[in-house]
Amino acid sequence: MEVIIISKDEFLGMIEENNKKLETLIKEGKKTTKERKEFLTTKEVCDMFNTSRQNLYNKQKEGALSLYKFGNKKYYKYEEIRSLILKN
Repeated sequence: MEVIIISKDEFLGMIEENNKKLETLIKEGKKTTKERKEFLTTKEVCDMFNTSRQNLYNKQKEGALSLYKFGNKKYYKYEEIRSLILKN
């Protein structure tokens, strides 16, 4: 077992970040299917869930996320992003 020591401020920051993600999911979940986009661009995912492009790429490499290509553009499925966040 590995023990990681973090400060109170780091812990509170982690909680705040998770609360923001949950608020976003709740807000998006209240939208009807027509209002909510099924596919999101990398920028939309990064902005919506306050994450980096590198983090998305890492999750893709791990097999946790699928990348969808339409023409020259790359997209992520909203429901897959949502599921991944709810797991963590």
